[in-house]
Amino acid sequence: HYLKVHAVKKFQCTQCDKSFSTEAAKIAHLRICGLEFICVCDKKFNSYEALLTHAKRLSHSVDEKYKNLL
Repeated sequence: HYLKVHAVKKFQCTQCDKSFSTEAAKIAHLRICGLEFICVCDKKFNSYEALLTHAKRLSHSVDEKYKNLL
């Protein structure tokens, strides 16, 4: 927990400006960096979590293809 929240973030994503305190966190981020998560209603989100929140609030289904990315 300490490393994730408080440590110096010396591992920077090469695709965006986000930095991470561990290389493992950076690698996990790189798998989804730059992806768009699109709802069945065509609304776009930058994260899977945001898509899930939207889908739950509006009772939309979530495409199963995104689960393989996580």
